[in-house]
Amino acid sequence: MILNVETHFSSITEFFKDLRQYQTKGSVNMYPTMLILIVFQIPCSLLNARRATESFALNRVSKILLQTFSTYIITIIMDRWFYIRRFVLGKLIFHLIFVTVFILQLMTM
Repeated sequence: MILNVETHFSSITEFFKDLRQYQTKGSVNMYPTMLILIVFQIPCSLLNARRATESFALNRVSKILLQTFSTYIITIIMDRWFYIRRFVLGKLIFHLIFVTVFILQLMTM
């Protein structure tokens, strides 16, 4: 059996070729990745659920809830801005920073 590297890694090489030609190529929608990150963040947020329940019982909105909501809104706006501008490299850097911050938050909990 002959191992053909180009066949096995064609999707990876095509991705990096598209990154080099981001001016002529359309941008990629990253909402599925963002949804996966949000779904993984929800169980971590449930660790603070007792404090959130107490806040709702006192008829207050918790600071964590407001920060989370505003972060999601800002993330979606920035993602759409990169998508409209067709700036793939900027979008890749933005999502790498987003994922890094998310992982750092998980590690510090």
